[in-house]
Amino acid sequence: MHVVTLLKASTASRLRSQALPDCNPHDCVLAGIGLGVFPGYSVSDYIAEGRLVPVFADWSLPTGGIHAVFPQARFRPAKVRAFVDLLASAEKKRSRGVAVA
Repeated sequence: MHVVTLLKASTASRLRSQALPDCNPHDCVLAGIGLGVFPGYSVSDYIAEGRLVPVFADWSLPTGGIHAVFPQARFRPAKVRAFVDLLASAEKKRSRGVAVA
């Protein structure tokens, strides 16, 4: 059982769900199997295309962050640097809300 806490003004609501083992949550939601809670940047293209519809647009997740962990190196590979830059950019752009589709 997985519990997701959604916030709206001074209200907190806990939603219980049961995840499907060995599945891709984006694929399941796109196939209409159920709802999913995703950061907005990971589904914004699907929403813009009309493939997903925000369901709880007025609600948000508790604040958190993105963490990139990698070994310290004098010269970081370009792929790692690009990925970390992408994460940092996405974190700056995102609202504190989530996309539930």
